Amino acid sequence: MTESIERFQEKILEREVNLHSFLLMEGGRITAEWYRPPYSRETRHRMFSITKSLTSLAIGLLEEEGKLCLTDSICRYFPEFVPEDGEIHPWLKECRIVDMLRMESCHSMTTYKQIATDRWVESFFRVRPNHCPGTVFSYDTSASIVMTALAEKLSGRKLLDYLREKVFDAVGIFQDACVSETPDGVSNGGSGLMGTTEDLAWLGHLLNHLGNWQGKQLLPENYLLRALNYQAGNGLQGVVDERKGYGYQFWLNRKGGFVLYGMGGQLVMCFPEYDAVFVTTAYTHGDPAGQQSIYDAFYEYIYPEIVKKSAGPAHKAWTQADYRRSFLFAGTEAVRDGLGRTYVLQENPAGWKSFRLEISEDVSDPAQKDGSEPPLQGKMRGSLRYENRRGSWEIPFVVTDQPADNRSFEQGERFLLENLEDTPAMAQAWIGPANQLLLRVELLDEEPGVLWMEFGFRDDEAAIHLKRSRELYLEDYEGFCSGAACEE
Repeated sequence: MTESIERFQEKILEREVNLHSFLLMEGGRITAEWYRPPYSRETRHRMFSITKSLTSLAIGLLEEEGKLCLTDSICRYFPEFVPEDGEIHPWLKECRIVDMLRMESCHSMTTYKQIATDRWVESFFRVRPNHCPGTVFSYDTSASIVMTALAEKLSGRKLLDYLREKVFDAVGIFQDACVSETPDGVSNGGSGLMGTTEDLAWLGHLLNHLGNWQGKQLLPENYLLRALNYQAGNGLQGVVDERKGYGYQFWLNRKGGFVLYGMGGQLVMCFPEYDAVFVTTAYTHGDPAGQQSIYDAFYEYIYPEIVKKSAGPAHKAWTQADYRRSFLFAGTEAVRDGLGRTYVLQENPAGWKSFRLEISEDVSDPAQKDGSEPPLQGKMRGSLRYENRRGSWEIPFVVTDQPADNRSFEQGERFLLENLEDTPAMAQAWIGPANQLLLRVELLDEEPGVLWMEFGFRDDEAAIHLKRSRELYLEDYEGFCSGAACEE
């Protein structure tokens, strides 16, 4: 392992990544550790959005205590922000705690950044929603802060005090940590944690063991089985290693584990099947590829050694063949229900008026009984028919088993995207484990580009997240749209 660690460090130095520390823990034992002065083992480092994972743990504990239900509307717990006449936007009223945990709230971005206010919690209830909740992934820190406010309201304690009492004191972590407060006096459960690298390593170890510490169950196992698994698709994220799926304020990683993630290179990469945790602290702001460079160097040099040395999984649940699958593919039913229906969209900046998705044959459950990878579904064909402010159009596509599987383009067909002045294009779709269908359209003209469209479904409603890779002529493919199925 020493040689692999050295090669990892060399790669990081060569890439000039501003790394502050790293720590490798295997089987509850620290096997490698490094700090760049002036940072040290005792340094409390800003962990940014890793704080969101702590907020999730508090919500899980409160669920276990019977103080909340994840399917409750968030408005139920904040009547002080409901207008006196009781008129609440339907999408806000429908927004459940579980939607917020999955980053599938009714807002497209953090609400207190949309308006000038010191009332961060209240802003979530005051900013007008722009799509149906529980449909598409949208990273919303205000949702995490509202959940922190909820945890503090129901527990009667500050976030970190509550978690210390219930969990952290028993493990002996986060003793000197702190969480900053928002302007309205709530713990900043979105990004305010200050803690040490070792604090995070032991937290990752505890989560690998599904909350069991020396025979005592400190965190609810049932909640963690949900929180640390695929609950939402996030295929439109900018960093490749952040497109692997999302749980309840936890990210999934490329090797079947999970990640506590904070911007700028704060990473807790957990691999429960090998009882291993790798933690980094850094400051990669201003370096767009810095965080991905950390991931790539780790997976190239350190991860293979972890697999070689592993003594086995941290918890028996990680060896159960159907353990993930029961969560992974439950959401595809929502996509099935959404196929062949026309959705009329509310007014939106992209100018979309309606859409209809069709696939030439039934969407088969990609879960294989023998646990093997599902076969490439490139022979399946589909089409997206939609109307926007320019007219009515159609995009034919092939269906693949991966969100960015270039093999499918070999089986696809070129077509002219009439909406963009007959631009040659090819398209592929991927039906995710949650309730989303991700459509990727590659433009083949003089100025190449890619359009991404993520479709999410919930009951009779649907939402679309549109994203473009270039600025010119693609204003019809940026933003969020939402609406309901119409009678036909």
